[in-house]
Amino acid sequence: MRLRLLIAAPVLLLLAACSKDEPRTLAHYVPADTPYAFISLEPADPDLNQAWLEAFGGPEMLAAAKDMLARVEGMAKDEEDRKGLEVARALLAELGPFFDPEAQTPMGLAPATEMALYGHGLLPVLRIRLADPVAFEASVARIEQAVGKAMKLAEIGGRTVRRQVLEEAVLYLAVIDDQAVLTIAPVAVDAQIRDELLGLSAPKASLADSPLLGDVVKRHGLVRKAGVGFLDTQRLVETLLAPQRPGDRALLADDDDNDAADDPVCQAEARAIAAQVPRIVVGGTRMDAKAMDSLVVLELAPEWASQWAAVTSPQAGAGRVEDSLMWFGFGLDPIKAGTLLGKIADRFIAEPYQCEKLQDLNRAMAQMKEGLNPMVIGMAANFHGFFLSLDSLELGPEGIPTGGSGVLALSSPAPSAVWSFAQGQVENLRALQLEVDGEPVTLPAELVPYPLPVRALMSERSLAVIVGDGSAERAREVARVEQAGPHPVIRYGESGRFYSEVYAPLIEQGMVEGMMDAADKAAAVDSAEDWDEDAADAEELAEALEGADADGDSASQRLSREDAEAFATHFSTFMKHFGESLAYTEMRLLFTERGIEMQQSMRLR
Repeated sequence: MRLRLLIAAPVLLLLAACSKDEPRTLAHYVPADTPYAFISLEPADPDLNQAWLEAFGGPEMLAAAKDMLARVEGMAKDEEDRKGLEVARALLAELGPFFDPEAQTPMGLAPATEMALYGHGLLPVLRIRLADPVAFEASVARIEQAVGKAMKLAEIGGRTVRRQVLEEAVLYLAVIDDQAVLTIAPVAVDAQIRDELLGLSAPKASLADSPLLGDVVKRHGLVRKAGVGFLDTQRLVETLLAPQRPGDRALLADDDDNDAADDPVCQAEARAIAAQVPRIVVGGTRMDAKAMDSLVVLELAPEWASQWAAVTSPQAGAGRVEDSLMWFGFGLDPIKAGTLLGKIADRFIAEPYQCEKLQDLNRAMAQMKEGLNPMVIGMAANFHGFFLSLDSLELGPEGIPTGGSGVLALSSPAPSAVWSFAQGQVENLRALQLEVDGEPVTLPAELVPYPLPVRALMSERSLAVIVGDGSAERAREVARVEQAGPHPVIRYGESGRFYSEVYAPLIEQGMVEGMMDAADKAAAVDSAEDWDEDAADAEELAEALEGADADGDSASQRLSREDAEAFATHFSTFMKHFGESLAYTEMRLLFTERGIEMQQSMRLR
C-alpha cells in the first residue's frame, strides 16, 4: 500500500498542479458566439501610453480645462448653474488624471490597460481591469455625490453592485474581483441573465477557447497589445432574424422595425447580403514610442474583393510628401471601375431583391446604371487620379490665403494624351511644348486666378503643375508614380506643421470671434425679460438684441473678450504642442484581396 502511494503521489501532485486555475484573461468572459468584440489580447505598455499622452498634449489639455472651469465660475446665474459647475469640478477631479502622463492608476485602473467591449448577444458589456478596486468604488461614489444622485445598490451573487432601473432596462455598474463591469439588461429577463452579463457565471464556451482572435491577428498582421476588434455581420444578422438568447428575444420583442425578420424572403436576402461582407475587423498593426498604425477592414467575399482590387491604378504621390503641410489624392482606373459598377447594376436589374425593405436599393442600382455613360467613361480613360501636395500657405489677417506653394499631379497611363487634350481645349497652351522628364514650362499668367507663378512638367505616368516657388525636384518627387501596389483609392495626410503653423492660429482667431458672437446673442436673449420664446419673431429678437448692452445683470454674465482669448490661447497652445510633437498622420483607403481597408498611420518626431 505504501509503495503504491509513493508511486501515485508524484502523479497526483502533477495532476493537481495542472488543474490549478490559470489567470483568467478578459477573453474568458466573452461568449465565443459574440457578434462583436474589441478586446485587449495583451496589456498595453504604460510607457507607450505615457509617451503618446505627452505627444497629444495631455498636460496642456488638463491645464486648459482647469483654467476654463475657473473662469466660467463667475458666470453662474443661479443654483442650477452652480450645481452644474460642482458636477464639472468633480468630473475633472476624477477624469483629469487620465490626461496626466504621470498618473499611474487614475480611478484605480490598471496602469497596463486591459479592456473588453463585447456583445452578450446584442447586449453590450464593458469590462476594464482594475489595479485598485477600492479606489474605483470611491471615485464613482464621489461623482455620485457631486451629481446628487446615486445608483441603487443590490446584492447579486454575494456581491454588492450598482443597479439602476431605466424604464424597460436595467443598468449595472459593478466591481467584480479586479474588474469594473458596465452592462445593461432588459427588465423582463434581468434576473435570468444578469449573472452571465456580470461574469458571475462563465459562458459555456468563451472567446479565449476559440481560434477566432488568433486567426484575425494572423490574417491582418495585428499587434496584440493594441487591441483587436471585429463585427461578425453574419452572426449579427442571424441574431436579429432569429434571436436565441433570452436577452436578445426580450430586446427585439417590441421592435416594430424588425417585421422583415418574419418574412422568409427578407431573411434569405438579408443573409445573402451579410455573406458578401462577412466581417469588419479593427486593430493596430504597429505600436511603439514613435509610430502608431491602425487598420479597419471590411472583409468582402473573395469574388467581390478581387474584382474591387482590380479597379485600382498606380497613383502619383509615391515620393516623400510627409513634409508637406497637407496632401490629398484620389484615383482608380475609370474603365475598370465603370465596368464593375455596370456589372453590379446588371446583377440587381436581372435579379432584383423581393423584400420590401430593399426596394430602395433596387432603384438606386437602376439609377446608377442609367448614369454610367460609356462615352464619358471612355473620355476619362487617361485620367486615373490626382494628387495634391500643399507645401506652404500664407494667410492674411482674416485667414484668407494670400500666397503659398504646392504641386498638383494628374496620374495617367498616357500623360502626353492628357496634355494634348488640354491644348485642344485651351488656346493659350497650344504654343507650349512639354517633354517627358523635361524641364518645367511656365503657364500663361492669364490662366491663373492668383498672382503666383505656375509651371507644368511631365513624367512617364503623370502630368504635374507647380504652383508658387516650389522646385522642379520637389515636383518630380510628388508626381512620382510606382507600379508596385497596393495603390490607394483615397489618401489624405497632414504634417505636424499644418497643426502648428496653420490650424492653431486659424482656430485661435475663429474661436475668439465665435465665442464673442455667441455670448452677445445669449446675453441679448437673457436681457429681454418679456421675450416669449414660443411667440418670438424676428422683430422681437431684434429688440432683445438692441437692449442687451443696457441690461447690467446680463452684461455681468457675458463672456469677456479676455476670457474668450484665454480659451482660444489654451486651444492654440495645445494644437501647437501637438504639431511640434507630430511628424505626420495619414489615412489611406485601399481595395485589396481582403476587402476594403482603411489604414491610418501616425508618426512622432
